[in-house]
Amino acid sequence: SSVPAPVPSLACLVPPFLLRGGACSSMRCARLVTGVLLALSCLLCRGIGRGAMPVQNEIIMQSGKEAASLERDGTVQVVSDVDDTIKSSGNLRCLGIPLGGVDAQYKRNTFYPGVMQFAIEIARGGNDKIRDIPRLAVLTARAREFKFALELSNSSVINRNYHLAGQANGLTDWGIGRVLYGSVKEWIFQDLKADRKFKNFNRLQRELPPSAAFVFIGDTGEKDERAATMIAKKFESKILAVFLHAVSEEGRVAKLPHDREIRHKSGDKTPVLYFRTYVGAAQKAYQIGLMNEAGVKRVIKSSKSALRGVPKQSTQWQDLLEDIKAAKDSMAPFRISQFYF
Repeated sequence: SSVPAPVPSLACLVPPFLLRGGACSSMRCARLVTGVLLALSCLLCRGIGRGAMPVQNEIIMQSGKEAASLERDGTVQVVSDVDDTIKSSGNLRCLGIPLGGVDAQYKRNTFYPGVMQFAIEIARGGNDKIRDIPRLAVLTARAREFKFALELSNSSVINRNYHLAGQANGLTDWGIGRVLYGSVKEWIFQDLKADRKFKNFNRLQRELPPSAAFVFIGDTGEKDERAATMIAKKFESKILAVFLHAVSEEGRVAKLPHDREIRHKSGDKTPVLYFRTYVGAAQKAYQIGLMNEAGVKRVIKSSKSALRGVPKQSTQWQDLLEDIKAAKDSMAPFRISQFYF
């Protein structure tokens, strides 16, 4: 309500906090328009490179700002899948059935670079002063009948790593919290995985305050997309965003699916955002107001650190460096526009 009518069409070039607040003076409005125009000029001068977002994605990013804000109230619960989302399944199979996922780019059980830092930054929502965020909730297709071997206990490697990541960020009691499992039935009948995760999400949300909002992180390999769509259609604006890690049994994903949005009867929309690396996910989170610039930089730092020792000519580094460049390019016009306020 405080922004003049001509500005919203270019709002994707302006940091989210500039689109909120009280009454706007004529001078501030003029500076806003000037900053946006200069930012647009910067984009045009850079040209349409690999790092530039397609127009369709810009529209989705803008719609995401309507559902997400750096100044959120209430709990924001990050909900994640495990295999091919937190760590790679390595495309290991038994009798032709994937044992957890299909990703062949990373070796089995390799943690994806930046995955833990990304979850922390999303839960913080751009507020670096927060020292108490909800533990990560997990919806996994792992069979509860095999919990003796697959349980995500406090002593598990995954939980220990998440706890250490929390400590490194000043979060003394952070790690993996609620874990909801699948069953052998879904392992045999793969199409049932989405239904199981949908039912488990219903259980999870009943355990949290009514004001809680959610961000879902999954992958494109094993029904997470369908599960996320079912969840978003039921809970609408409570689902701030869906992030899907693009994976393939062929190795590197050559082309990302187009970002899209799930439209709700209320008029709200939930953005569905695809990524190769967690730096790419962080860039898109920044674009819709779920993460600040400092958070993106921390995800970049964490991701680069995780790939130490991996050959620079690998597809892992290729993807990461491309996403780092895109992230830096997307943040540049914001810094220019901020100079005029």
